[in-house]
Amino acid sequence: MGIAGTIPPELGNLSFLVWLNVRNNSFHGHLPTELSRLHRLKYINLASNDFEGKFPSWLGCLSALWYINFEYNRFSGSLSGRLSNLTKLEVIGLDGNFFTGSLSEEFRALPKLRVLDIQHNQLVGPLPQALFNLSSLQRIAFTNNSLSGYLPARICDYLPQLQGLYLSLNNIEGEIPSGIGECSRLQVLSLSYNKFGGYIPREIWNLTTLIGLYLGGNDLTVDSGKQGRLLRD
Repeated sequence: MGIAGTIPPELGNLSFLVWLNVRNNSFHGHLPTELSRLHRLKYINLASNDFEGKFPSWLGCLSALWYINFEYNRFSGSLSGRLSNLTKLEVIGLDGNFFTGSLSEEFRALPKLRVLDIQHNQLVGPLPQALFNLSSLQRIAFTNNSLSGYLPARICDYLPQLQGLYLSLNNIEGEIPSGIGECSRLQVLSLSYNKFGGYIPREIWNLTTLIGLYLGGNDLTVDSGKQGRLLRD
């Protein structure tokens, strides 16, 4: 069960605090706005509690933050306009909440972002094209939302570090772009249960670092000139 209760507003008085980790406890309620005074904070991990409310806008005041993990709480509302000031962010973990609405293009303001996990929420709308211009990204994970639209044709041109692309259980359509074969470090490609159609691009077979391939639940055809075993979720 761990520690129960709410976060005391007096925590905001710890002006030299750099690291805050209260994961795997039984905290609940809203985060106090007094935490906006923690200007030296670089790391905040609130995962696996029972916090609620909107993603706090005052996080934008904490310009030193490089790590945010709010996974498996009860946060809700839109994320639009909430991240653009956090230019040092490298890791965002928001899995297992109730975030809604569409994603904006503000990701272009996060040049150091390596890990973006917003799985198991209620996001809608197209994937922001700005995501595919962040050369530092290693992991993009939006499994189990209601995202739509298409993957860009030259998806890997600006993602040289990409190791994991997790988009299963959404409404993404069109063909899987042949440009996926340019992601030379890709280890997991998870696109199952979307609305993809057409042929599986033969360039996928060039991904020699791939250890997980999930394409089931789409309307795809294997090129008769190639043989492959597709792993299913």
